[in-house]
Amino acid sequence: AITPVWRVREKNGVKRGQDVNQRNRKQVDDAISKCGNAKATAGQVMAELSFGFWRQFTTKAMEKTLWVPYINKCFPHHTQRSEVDKIIESVNSLRNRIAHNEPIYKRNGPDPFVIHNLMFGLLHDLSPEACKHAEVTSGVQEIKNAKPIRTEFI
Repeated sequence: AITPVWRVREKNGVKRGQDVNQRNRKQVDDAISKCGNAKATAGQVMAELSFGFWRQFTTKAMEKTLWVPYINKCFPHHTQRSEVDKIIESVNSLRNRIAHNEPIYKRNGPDPFVIHNLMFGLLHDLSPEACKHAEVTSGVQEIKNAKPIRTEFI
């Protein structure tokens, strides 16, 4: 079973406990159920989970329970969780805009190609081989080379 991750916060003089892992646990339970419960394989369950689920792993709420003991070991020494989280949040936001057919350029917003490059930097830190494969198979560079016209939508 996946255990709760409790945080105690004080608001207006009242201390309250909160399971910061509740939503993630529900998403895992739903994925397992969708994949056939006891017949579900780890690969099926992982594929069923949304990018938003994985994005939570680098948030401040998960620093002590995931980043410090586990995730930071995947990155070069001295990699800051907050910097990784900023990049992943930007990638997630861009991905959501694309998935919902929204414009990817925002007035005074980040350039999607900059976010793409930051994402590839993280991927390189995790696995240079996977990064090389993604660079070869990605169509983003072709789009960038075509120099699409930037239109201010927002």
